[in-house]
Amino acid sequence: MTCKILALDGGANWSLLQCMALDALYPGMRGRQILERFNIVAANSGGSLVLADLLKDQTPTEMLATFDHPNSPTSLFVKLPLLARLPSLIGLGPKYSTTKKRERIRASLDAIHDRSMRDLADLFPNPAKAPKIFIVGFDYDRLRAVFFRSFDTKAGKKASAVSLVDAVNASSTAPVAFFDKPAISGAQRYWDGAIGGYNNPVLAAVVEALIEGAVATEIVALSLGTGVTCHVPLDHPIKAGPREFFVSRGRACLPQDIRKLAGSILDEPPDAAGYAAYVMMGNAVAQGTAGRPATLVRLNPSIQPVLSGNNSSWTAPPGLSRDELKTLMNLSAALTTDEAVAMVKTLGQKWIGGLVPNEPLQRGENLECLIGDETFNAGRDHWRAFDMA
Repeated sequence: MTCKILALDGGANWSLLQCMALDALYPGMRGRQILERFNIVAANSGGSLVLADLLKDQTPTEMLATFDHPNSPTSLFVKLPLLARLPSLIGLGPKYSTTKKRERIRASLDAIHDRSMRDLADLFPNPAKAPKIFIVGFDYDRLRAVFFRSFDTKAGKKASAVSLVDAVNASSTAPVAFFDKPAISGAQRYWDGAIGGYNNPVLAAVVEALIEGAVATEIVALSLGTGVTCHVPLDHPIKAGPREFFVSRGRACLPQDIRKLAGSILDEPPDAAGYAAYVMMGNAVAQGTAGRPATLVRLNPSIQPVLSGNNSSWTAPPGLSRDELKTLMNLSAALTTDEAVAMVKTLGQKWIGGLVPNEPLQRGENLECLIGDETFNAGRDHWRAFDMA
């Protein structure tokens, strides 16, 4: 029997891209109807906000409206007083309030904010057939990932008594460069689940499915991202193209290292999780191998240059100008202005329209797609074949 997974990456209010993807996949459908199409749903950070809106039974269009401006209830970023964020002005400290973030999340969840994770099934018409849901956090004191589950597992883990608001708050508390202190629930303190390598929770979801008795080759997964940036490696043989399209080395020093370490939780771990899950599900890894369609569908805009028609230089993809691509490559994970939000929304429209590449599960040396779906439309058609089965 097929086990269907929905995995929602972290990425703060870049998660508006997930709302746009869900709207294109399930136009007009309400949130709980969408969730009922899956057996397991996993979310981290910004993706947990999208999950919360689905649990509120909003349509993707309604969800997008709450992500569509920087001061919306689902925006995580409330600035600390100036004195408290002075160190951040030189890149060495947090800018935003964890306490204020929780207040905004609570307000956005309305009547379901205090519902415990273990009681989420009661939101559905048939609780016995409700999807198994988990949100990922990181235990600040024990230094390990923690899953806030809506279900008891066959491995003996119990459903979580933590409230939905506290699970989402824990999962979205990115440290060092973003929020000023860990999230608190009862006596426990938490950071963002990305710290444990789960910014893309699809691999964790596949493991949960296997624990619950699913057969690896009968798992299908839809993994929704929040945008990924890819530069040309410095050692690439084709060096023609704007300098900003290539990896920038920067100076190795303590402040720079702290910034890189804090930001790395959004980079390679999510990419690695997708490929690892793909392999674990029994998919072919050799190029050109005939067989069944890949059972993992990754939908995520890839912010990257592409090779020109004659493969002689690097250029922006068809949907973006050089300046637009450069700006997107350097845009913060925290969208705190109307202009930044509008730019990411436009990126999403061009990605869904086929003018911006989709993220591969494995790239070639020319940043091309070796495994995965090259465009959003290809990925949408790929997923619909599973979803309608």
